[in-house]
Amino acid sequence: MSDVRLVIDGDFHTGAECQYHCTPTIHPGQTSLPLKQACVHKAWPQNSDGDFPPFVKCKGRFSKCEIPQKFLSRAISGKKRRLGNLQEKIEKTKRDIAELQMLNERKDGRS
Repeated sequence: MSDVRLVIDGDFHTGAECQYHCTPTIHPGQTSLPLKQACVHKAWPQNSDGDFPPFVKCKGRFSKCEIPQKFLSRAISGKKRRLGNLQEKIEKTKRDIAELQMLNERKDGRS
């Protein structure tokens, strides 16, 4: 009988406390057993860029999170900027709706 190996590619979550803790099977750094653990949180620049997730030793515990403070700060700033931009778009859309309603009321009054 031949020895058959089934290879499944993907980042498999470990079920740890942290939802971003995973075991990446297609990572080029996974060269031997035991499999290394990684973090797929978007605060890591390589994860935002679509690169391979960094290996971590936190074992999925929040208290041992290895995401550097500067990456967390950048992620927070980016989310706040995005929220501000969305709020500006919402206000502009509200003004557009009010203008359209005003035009619609004028047109109804002329009919």
